[in-house]
Amino acid sequence: MLHRGIKFVHAAVLAFSAVLAFLFLRGLDEDGVLGNSALIWVFESDDSVSGAQVAQAIASFSDDHGVTVAREVPDIRAPDSRRHLYLATGNRRSGAGAWLDEGYQAFSRNYATDVHPIAELGQRDPRGQYYVFGAPAAADALVAEFADLGLRASVSHPLSYTTLTAAYTGGVLYWSFWVVALAAVTMTGASVLLGAKAYGVLRLQGLSFADLLVRDVRQLAVPWSVAAGAVTAGTIAFLGFYNGLAWLGMFATIAAGLAGLFVLLVLAAHAAVLALTFKVDVLRALKGELPARAASVGI
Repeated sequence: MLHRGIKFVHAAVLAFSAVLAFLFLRGLDEDGVLGNSALIWVFESDDSVSGAQVAQAIASFSDDHGVTVAREVPDIRAPDSRRHLYLATGNRRSGAGAWLDEGYQAFSRNYATDVHPIAELGQRDPRGQYYVFGAPAAADALVAEFADLGLRASVSHPLSYTTLTAAYTGGVLYWSFWVVALAAVTMTGASVLLGAKAYGVLRLQGLSFADLLVRDVRQLAVPWSVAAGAVTAGTIAFLGFYNGLAWLGMFATIAAGLAGLFVLLVLAAHAAVLALTFKVDVLRALKGELPARAASVGI
């Protein structure tokens, strides 16, 4: 029988993956609008055009390129918990364009987003943040459009892997991932070592390293499926209550990616420690003995 500590580890990393994905996505939603392909920061203007003229140019650009462009403006009364998006869209029926009719589906309940047509932007200073939803190449074309209007701007991709890595490396979520990974690897290794005698008996019956590893993975299939089903059901119920399942696809992708990383680490540790038990002959393995030097290095 597979040691129950191994089963617990797999259930725990699945649950933690859901928690970490929730905290990560909630932070992203509070820091910026989700679903964008690029963020343009307009940082200088020669005052040759008015804010209304910039808004009209953005509306024409959106229609011509079939993308959605949104200007983000913080709320004056609650800048830490509310923002306003002024949208121009080339397709009002799908994607971000539908927010004009349906509103923005916030993942976090701590931050509200009000959506308005870009015509309501009025004579506001055109300097600020503009999100592009659609083909990433459209962001460069919009920067060129801004340049023709006397505006200087830069482009970034806040949801790209490199940007997210730079922003979160060294943060609380980053270290939480590695702390849990270390705990999971340690408990997996200890659980495999506690079954050293049982593995010795199976070796005596002629099973090889590959046979034992496949056997353990097969025995994990049922408890892993039960744990995955329970975590999925609990997560969906919680998110349904918390935000009406907003951005469920993005959340599922992040959670699955984290769970995949954890499971790979745990399986690698399982295989490594199982291989360690093969460093002694069968008779010594039946007594639960391990190679002292290799075990010390592993610890």
